[in-house]
Amino acid sequence: MAINQIAFGVWFRFNISGQEILAVLLASFIECRLKQLFTTWLKKGANMVCSDHYMRKMIHSVKKRLNDEGEVLRLAPKGELISSKIQFNDPLDVAALKHCNSLILPKDYIEFLKVSDGAKLYIDHYHGSQPLLTLYSLKEILKEKAFYENSLHEKNMYPIATLLDRSDLLVNQVALNKGNPYLLLADGTKVFDYGFEEWLDKFFIAQGNEFWLLDQPY
Repeated sequence: MAINQIAFGVWFRFNISGQEILAVLLASFIECRLKQLFTTWLKKGANMVCSDHYMRKMIHSVKKRLNDEGEVLRLAPKGELISSKIQFNDPLDVAALKHCNSLILPKDYIEFLKVSDGAKLYIDHYHGSQPLLTLYSLKEILKEKAFYENSLHEKNMYPIATLLDRSDLLVNQVALNKGNPYLLLADGTKVFDYGFEEWLDKFFIAQGNEFWLLDQPY
């Protein structure tokens, strides 16, 4: 039954004035709207907590696998077993983000910076003591973004990491703002359908191997 029909029924039966009915309807509308806003706020809060927990748990789990030298045994293609070092940094002081108005960072990368302001993953002699993946600190991102803008004349994309093959992992700011997939490789070979958090999770699960290539022949 429509609200105006209910209101008319109440007015007819109890002889309540129109102003009183209007007040009741207005109060009911406000209560309903507040419930909707509160539910939305709870969902957003839960997502933020979940994302923060996800990243912290991921990094904590990786650290637990490291030995006293910060190394972990990992499997590489063709049965190779390699001892690789993983280096995390101190957390970023979040106050530093307030001075970066020109930089639009993915929320999940901000969560990473709050745990470790950059990192070098899987360093070993097998690859000439170079990390398979370098995740940039906030300072490094700003430097690389300036290079992309000034030297490459690229205003919409900037790197947050670089792989050993020198392919940068880029953020497309336009796609990020629209809520679309924003992660891609600079060489144009891959656009990822998920965010950085899931990308990093897959990279750890693949033990430093380029997981997006594992279904291809060696």
